[in-house]
Amino acid sequence: MRIALLPAIMLAVCVMTGTPGLAQPVALTCADTRQPLADRLCAALGEELRRRGHEIADGGTMRLTLRAHSPRPDMLLARLSVETGAAHRDGPELELSVMDRLSPSGGDLTRLAQLLLDQTHFSGK
Repeated sequence: MRIALLPAIMLAVCVMTGTPGLAQPVALTCADTRQPLADRLCAALGEELRRRGHEIADGGTMRLTLRAHSPRPDMLLARLSVETGAAHRDGPELELSVMDRLSPSGGDLTRLAQLLLDQTHFSGK
């Protein structure tokens, strides 16, 4: 009897907690990304949002703005802002720098994108 109820319970838990595909649409703006490293971070942030189940849409009810600056090829400073209606929240400025190569790798930028979302306390649900 208990084993027969397990699939029904699992389905109910999935429906109640939501699925990643049901996250709300997000408008992503990458401010002043005329620097290749900032452009790469913007792309990594878009990929991470999609991985978390968000659709990137200009008319999204939640707006994310990435401000990134690369003073040197081996360093990147970035901050993510979240706007929902009248509410606005700036996340902390994060720094990525590498010492063992000329510039950050794609994996470094993916981890920075994840940290920006996490440190800004972005859930998007």
